[in-house]
Amino acid sequence: MNRIVQRRFDFTSVQGLETLHDSFLRILGASVPPSVVALYAAPRVSTDGSVQWHTSFAGQPIPYAELPEAAAMHLRIALFERLRAIGKFAESYAAQPTHDPSLLSLLRDASADPPIDAIYSVGGQPVLLYWNRAIAAESPRKILAAPIVPLVVSTTASSQLWKWLLGALLLMLFLFLLWWFWCPRSPLNKVELPIQVPVVEPVAVVTPEPKPEPPQPVVVPEPPEPIHVPKPADLPVVDREPVPEPEPMPEPIPVPEPVKPPKPVPPAPPPKPKPVVKPPATITTAKNLCPEDRPAALAPEMVVVFDSSGSMMVNINASRQEEQWLFSTLNRGPLAMQFLSGQDRQKIEYLTRQPTRMVTAQQATADVLQRLPSDVGTGLVVVDACSGARNMGRYAPSQRGQMINQLRALRPHQGTPLADGISEAGRLVDGVNKESTILLVSDGGESCGGDPCAVARNLARQKPHLKINVVDIGGTGAAACVAEATGGKMYSVSSITELNAGINRAAQDALGPSTCKK
Repeated sequence: MNRIVQRRFDFTSVQGLETLHDSFLRILGASVPPSVVALYAAPRVSTDGSVQWHTSFAGQPIPYAELPEAAAMHLRIALFERLRAIGKFAESYAAQPTHDPSLLSLLRDASADPPIDAIYSVGGQPVLLYWNRAIAAESPRKILAAPIVPLVVSTTASSQLWKWLLGALLLMLFLFLLWWFWCPRSPLNKVELPIQVPVVEPVAVVTPEPKPEPPQPVVVPEPPEPIHVPKPADLPVVDREPVPEPEPMPEPIPVPEPVKPPKPVPPAPPPKPKPVVKPPATITTAKNLCPEDRPAALAPEMVVVFDSSGSMMVNINASRQEEQWLFSTLNRGPLAMQFLSGQDRQKIEYLTRQPTRMVTAQQATADVLQRLPSDVGTGLVVVDACSGARNMGRYAPSQRGQMINQLRALRPHQGTPLADGISEAGRLVDGVNKESTILLVSDGGESCGGDPCAVARNLARQKPHLKINVVDIGGTGAAACVAEATGGKMYSVSSITELNAGINRAAQDALGPSTCKK
C-alpha cells in the first residue's frame, strides 16, 4: 500500500474507523467498479490517535491545491464521475428494506462534496481522505475546506419531485378507469347494432343432358364373287425355247488385305517452365517481400508514438468547436464550476462518453500490431506529460502481446510533448540500413514548447530511410510538417471507420504484402 499522509485526531473519534472502512468497501465492491472503490483512502489508526491514510495506487501523492490547472481539471472530471456513481448507489441502497442506517449515512457523506484538503492525486488518480464526516470535521486543514466542483447533484429535491409526479400519474390513471367503466359515453358502454349480412344461397346450375342420337342402320356388305381358278387342262399349251446352260462364273479376283496405318507418335511434352528468379532483396524492396523471401537484417520496423494527453478523453465524433467549449468550461476553476447549469453538465457527460478517441485509437493500433509479419521489430513511445515522453523501448516479435497490453492500459493524462516523443522514437529506429516507419497517432499539436518540425527535419538528414506517417484525429493539421519533412503521409480522421482505415494505411510499409503468412 502507498502511504499518502499522516494526521492526528482525537482518539475517541477514530475508534472503529478501520472496521467502518472495511464494511463500507464490502458494500461498494459488489455494486460499483474497482476504480470507484479505490477512491477512498484506507485508514490505519495508531494508539495515539494519529491516522495514516494509504492507497493502492502507485505514484507520488500530490495535494489538489498544488496541482497545475490542467492536471487539476482532469482530476476534477474523474472525481465527478466516481462520486456520482456513489451517490446513485446510496439512493438504491436506501430503497432496500434491510439497509443499515449507519452505512447509508456513511454512503451519503462519502458521496457529498469533499473539502479541498481531502483530495490528493496519486499517479493521476483521485484519492479522498476524511471520507467520514466525523473525521472531516476535525481535519487540521479545515480552514481550507472550501467545496470544489459539486460533483454529486443532491437527490433529495429530485426524489420529492418524483414522488409528486408518481402520485399525479396514479390519480390520472384512477380517473381514467372510472370514466372507462362507468361513463355512458366511453367506448366500453356504447351498444353497436349487429350488421345483418344477407345470406346468398348458392344457385344450382342445371346442365341439360345430351339427347341420344338415333341409331344408324347397319350396312352389311355383299359377299364377293368367287374367283375362277383354271384347271391345268384348261391352260393353253405354249412352245418354250430351250434354256441355255449357264456360263461358268469367273474366279474371284483376290483382294489384297488393307495396310494398317502406323501408330500415331505422341507429341513431345511441353518444356517445363523455368523457375522465376526473384530479384535479390534490397533496403527499398524488402518491404514488398514476405519474411521467407528476405533476410532478417533488411526486414522493416515500426515504432508507435501514441498521444495519451487529456484531449484524448473526448468522444471520437466530437467536433473541434465542441472540444474547445468543453475545455474552456472545465478550465474556469472550482468556484465557477459550482454554478454550471444542468444542461452544461449533461453536455460535458455527452462529450466525454464512449467511444472516446483514446479507446478507438488503442483498438485500431492493437489490431495493426497483431497483423505485423513475424520478422518486423516494434517499439512504443507514450506522449502524455510535459515532463517528457515515456520511451517504453523495443519489443521482439515474441513480445508483441506485452506491447499491446501496455498500449491498452494507457489513460488520458496531461500535456502533449510531440517533439520529445518523435525524438525518442528516432532513437529506437534504424532508418539507415533498413526502412523504418514511425506511426504517430495524435489529436493535436505540441503543447509543451517543443518544435516537432525541426526534430523531424533533423531525423530526415540523419536517417534517409525513415518515414513518419501521421494519423491526425480531429483534422487539426498540426503535425503535417512532420510527415512532409520525412516523405511520409498524414491521414485526417474524425470517425471510427476513418481511424481504422488511416492507421492501416499509415502502417502499410511494415504490414507487407497481404499474401504473406503472418
